[in-house]
Amino acid sequence: MEGLNGAEAAVRAGYAPKCAKNTAYALLHRDRWVVAEIDRRKEAMRRMNAVTVDSLIGDFERLEGEAIRQNQMIAAVKAREAIGRMCGLLDQRGGVNINVSGDVVMSHDEALAQALNKSREQIARIREMTPA
Repeated sequence: MEGLNGAEAAVRAGYAPKCAKNTAYALLHRDRWVVAEIDRRKEAMRRMNAVTVDSLIGDFERLEGEAIRQNQMIAAVKAREAIGRMCGLLDQRGGVNINVSGDVVMSHDEALAQALNKSREQIARIREMTPA
């Protein structure tokens, strides 16, 4: 599982390189055992590394705060996007903001604008607390 995408994993498992991409797609979308095994291994890796969604969100919130302090707005927005994806609010492709039930909440541009506004508000609060 280390660093392999689906096609690379299929070739490593002995499937023909020419068909690896299609084979990987079929295995990942049609074979419940393969999906269950991947999930089992991911969970084992997560436990081994003690990584949780909460710890990752905390890390990205710290990165966002540091980016704001350094006036790096793009980095702050990227950190906020990562948090949105981890919370299930943004899809992995970044095209649509979706909630857990699958209902469309807002467009990606709206989500970015909202994240940018939040970062600007945080900058304003930091500036208010900082002596001139």
